[in-house]
Amino acid sequence: MISVLHYPGNDLCCITCTDTVTTREAITLTAEITRPGRPFVAGHCFIDAKNCHDTELVFADILRIRAMTVACLQRENIQLRVACHAVNDVLFGVSRMYEQVLNTTEWAEVYVSRNRQQALDWLGQPDPAILTPADG
Repeated sequence: MISVLHYPGNDLCCITCTDTVTTREAITLTAEITRPGRPFVAGHCFIDAKNCHDTELVFADILRIRAMTVACLQRENIQLRVACHAVNDVLFGVSRMYEQVLNTTEWAEVYVSRNRQQALDWLGQPDPAILTPADG
């Protein structure tokens, strides 16, 4: 399962993944948060996958997500920084693939860590647990 909270005051989007991340969930989520007319597109994103145990995502899905993300960033003229906290070996590996394909663009920087605080420090954002999310 995937959920998203927005923190406009911090220019932050927090994506939380639990259980197994399905391909459909990941593609649907990416389409939703990158769609034209979205009231809030963040320049910073924290992906918390510490409670995620598996994923169906394969490299082709990562490339599709990359294309959708880059198209949104170009359209909105936003550069994105993404920090991902992944503990599970499978999720960590898939996250590293995501890091590699997005870091080849001029539109995004991605950092993957098994340590939550290191990921947040790299992102330069406070822990979302202490922030108040906004609607939208």
